[in-house]
Amino acid sequence: PWHEKESAGLSSLAPAASAQGQPLRIGLVGNIYQLKGADIILACARDAKARKLPLHFSIIGSCTQSAALEKLGVHVSGPYQQGELKERLDAAAPHAIFLASTWPETYSYVLSEIWQHGYFPIAFDLGAPAERIRATGKGALIDVKLMENAPAINDRLLELIA
Repeated sequence: PWHEKESAGLSSLAPAASAQGQPLRIGLVGNIYQLKGADIILACARDAKARKLPLHFSIIGSCTQSAALEKLGVHVSGPYQQGELKERLDAAAPHAIFLASTWPETYSYVLSEIWQHGYFPIAFDLGAPAERIRATGKGALIDVKLMENAPAINDRLLELIA
């Protein structure tokens, strides 16, 4: 099946370890607009700042909320060309990649690329990305009931990668 092929070699896939006292780096990949979780990421960044959580969000790509996110200290790299993702991911050095899509995607090429480059994905338990993560066991899921609760999402991110 497809998941055996694409997840081959990922048997030890886990979130990257964070140094003691350092913030956990959460990456987001692609063109992040409303359906891809732009508003969720903005709410999570606001909550992390307000509660002084050890979370740092970084967008490898672009976002419709870029200006507001950058004011909160979120790095937005800007668009990238095919073939540049690994270099951009390695520069951002995320502990995990959050797929914050709010609708049931039918596949997610970004998930395939994340796995290909050895990064740990976290997604809402929704659509094909969730099915693929569940089938391979390579990543983690966040209950969709938390989708509109930024503090709960941040708490879950911390729990999953701390």
